[in-house]
Amino acid sequence: MRYFKHKVDAHTDIKIQQLSREFPYVGYAIFFYLLEMIGREGKDGRLSYVKCVQYVTFYFQDKPEQVEKVIKKAIELGLFSMEQDALFCPRLINGYSDEWTNRRRRQHMLDILQNSGEVKNVSEITMKYLDTVKEVLAYFNEKTGKQYRWQSKDNQLIITARLKEKYTKEDLLKVIDNQCERWLGDEKMEPYLRPITIFGRSKIEGYLNNDKGLASKMKNWGKK
Repeated sequence: MRYFKHKVDAHTDIKIQQLSREFPYVGYAIFFYLLEMIGREGKDGRLSYVKCVQYVTFYFQDKPEQVEKVIKKAIELGLFSMEQDALFCPRLINGYSDEWTNRRRRQHMLDILQNSGEVKNVSEITMKYLDTVKEVLAYFNEKTGKQYRWQSKDNQLIITARLKEKYTKEDLLKVIDNQCERWLGDEKMEPYLRPITIFGRSKIEGYLNNDKGLASKMKNWGKK
């Protein structure tokens, strides 16, 4: 990532305000410094938690335990989350992401579609898969109460890319059901209920098989 957007009203974000009030001066500074480090050194909005602590400790010449207090509070507020041993910032994938990075992500999805030689451009994608894109997004919006637009090129590409990889419409609807069952109503996880996340190439297989009912059956397997 070359840069990310810093909105002029970022300081009015209620979560950033809470972090700044608990840690005057350093809370705001550490949050945006971490965004820079994750954007520069990380991948897909993620960077090793250990590296994050090391970078901040060195730059601000602070104690590691104090730095960790700030980071843990930011995680508690939902500004970051932990994914295994990495610190993840969804804002770097969505609202703060720069246009250069967005273009790279779109191009990556287009490359998948064009490998077979069947799809040459976005217009052809729209014509061939538009009905399915509309149905999937309509179902997603109905289940989540959100308003993702089928006209969005990002939404068209992420869904079409999965269809080209032989996932069916029913598979995508099941992914929506599975993740809504797990994340809807969860203050920490609900913000991740978005097409770019649940239909991501590296995540969809796990989400498709992330069925609570199946997990419960497997847990009780052989107990009778």
